[in-house]
Amino acid sequence: MKFRIWMVSLSLLTVALIVFKFHHGAPAPVASVTPPAPAPSAVNTTHVVRAPAPTAPVEDFAAEPQNTNDGIAIVNTNNPIEVADPLAARMELMAKLRDLAETNFDAALQQVQQMTDGDEKDDAMQAICYGLARRDPARAVQEAETLQQPDAVKENLVQQWAGKDVPAAMVWANNQPASDARNEVFQRIGYVLSQSDPRDAANLVVEQIPAGAAQDEAVMSVLHQWANKDMMGAVNWVKTFPDSPFRERALQELEGIESYQKALANQSH
Repeated sequence: MKFRIWMVSLSLLTVALIVFKFHHGAPAPVASVTPPAPAPSAVNTTHVVRAPAPTAPVEDFAAEPQNTNDGIAIVNTNNPIEVADPLAARMELMAKLRDLAETNFDAALQQVQQMTDGDEKDDAMQAICYGLARRDPARAVQEAETLQQPDAVKENLVQQWAGKDVPAAMVWANNQPASDARNEVFQRIGYVLSQSDPRDAANLVVEQIPAGAAQDEAVMSVLHQWANKDMMGAVNWVKTFPDSPFRERALQELEGIESYQKALANQSH
């Protein structure tokens, strides 16, 4: 009986020692360490290079703008914003004013008079005179005089007037005081008349424009139109010119026109 009790006690002691050793003598767990990948071999090894991910372009706001045009502002090179071209805007405005003046000059004039003084207002004044000339060139000349438009504007308007009514335009021109502007007006009337009656146009420029550079240019203008319609008539007119450098110039002009006409005839064949 004592022997059995002793054996049981020895067994319990053995179990106790095993438990104690398990809790206090077991090694601590070791973290798993992934071994480094072996170095790539220079032989039979494929090396893959991946392209870097695309990045957004960097804006350089300190840089000077490149290739910019007047009236166009580029705020962002990736998203340009166009501003109306001032020249195109002005041309559009002038076109609208001309159209309005053709049908209602008084309304167009009222709008222009409200504009700020400057080049744009000056252009607008001319535009409405040209618009009125489409319908009533005689009144357009009158309004241009009232608005004190430049001589060049009135000369252009008188030419348009002559295109519709030569006699009336000539009456107005005859009432103008002697001046370079008057000579220019008759030169323009002579040009218009030469397209239908070059002989009368020749007489007009010789009689109404004093001898000099202005008359010479008017004669050459009429001569060109006359030669295109009737070469022999133009030649006969030049033969009446006094012997002078201008006569030689006129003959050379006729020779050039004749050569041009022959070249055109040869091309047509």
